[in-house]
Amino acid sequence: MQAPPGRALLVVGAGLLAGAVPEIVWANIPSVLTEVASRYGLGAAGASLPVLAFAAGSVLSAPLAGRCVDGRGYHVAIRLGLVLSPLAAILRPGAPFWLLTLAQAIAGASFSLITAATMPLIVDWLEPRHVPVATGLAVTCLLAGLGASLAATPLLAGALGLTGMFTAVAVCTVALSALCLPLVRRARAGTPPVQGGASLWSLWRDRTLCLLFGMSFLLGGAASAVSTVLEPIWVARGLSMASAGSANALLMVGGAAGSFALPWLLTRGVSARTVLLGCSLAVLLLTWPLLMAADAGTGKAVAVLAGVCWIGNIPVMLTMLEQAAGAARAGSATSLFWATNNLGSIGLVWTVSAIADASSWRDAALATLALLALNQAVTFGLPRRRPG
Repeated sequence: MQAPPGRALLVVGAGLLAGAVPEIVWANIPSVLTEVASRYGLGAAGASLPVLAFAAGSVLSAPLAGRCVDGRGYHVAIRLGLVLSPLAAILRPGAPFWLLTLAQAIAGASFSLITAATMPLIVDWLEPRHVPVATGLAVTCLLAGLGASLAATPLLAGALGLTGMFTAVAVCTVALSALCLPLVRRARAGTPPVQGGASLWSLWRDRTLCLLFGMSFLLGGAASAVSTVLEPIWVARGLSMASAGSANALLMVGGAAGSFALPWLLTRGVSARTVLLGCSLAVLLLTWPLLMAADAGTGKAVAVLAGVCWIGNIPVMLTMLEQAAGAARAGSATSLFWATNNLGSIGLVWTVSAIADASSWRDAALATLALLALNQAVTFGLPRRRPG
């Protein structure tokens, strides 16, 4: 029996909003690294440990998150994530550094649980023709939570101090979780969860899934690498640090637009492989003009276009992933997709930073282009399959 449209929209809306909650929590730290370093008497590397803790928490918890979705149900995973995010936020005000770091890791586990459950929730409640667009909205909600946190955190910290900012975020997180938690449930016609979930080995043996995991690793890592090298390259070329920060923000703006537009192409009969091939090529061609922009205005315009293809292709990959994995393995597959994405961010940012230290930021940028060229080659291996 098909669920009433109003109820379906309410449940799916709550599930998509839930994705923004862990993003709001973890993204406080990057915006106030200087204050964190000052509060705890740390250097820049030490102060960034909570940021890495979030990524590590999401990667390490990914197998358990996938098994929870496939074995217990997506509604259980989202509810658990909506409990862990407020817990992480509540632990942070006035906390010692080790507890702050632990709280960020808990937020990472919450992220894994909720993002692993999002695709199964969408597929369970909506008709297949609406799935690509809803997947795009899910990515947009992630970006909205991330962007809102990055923008509001410095203002809150300046007005309330570090402890006051953490307290305000905790109140906001508790309120959002309380709003979403009672609304998330299974559709009456939903497929019962598979006891035990899917094994990781079964996912890696699937050629399409393996290629998508590889693309997630390369694109996630390269995106973080570009964000890392953009500021020093622009400053060395005479552009301002503020302009580089704006360009990084515009990458997300473009990504939000792409998350709406690119899934719509799937509903018009364009194959996911064609969309991903075009996006990968566009990113490869736009990255060097972005990094070597002659002026800030040109660089920002290129950043928006790059964001459309770089971040906007994520819902397209998730749609193809759901088709390849099937309902029984969708949770585990989605969880592993985001885990490889975060693992790429950790590993490739460190790699390009090491190249920059050993040689130059220009060589680090060339290494990033090599990663994107490898991603383009991987994309050609995807199957020729039309959505739906």
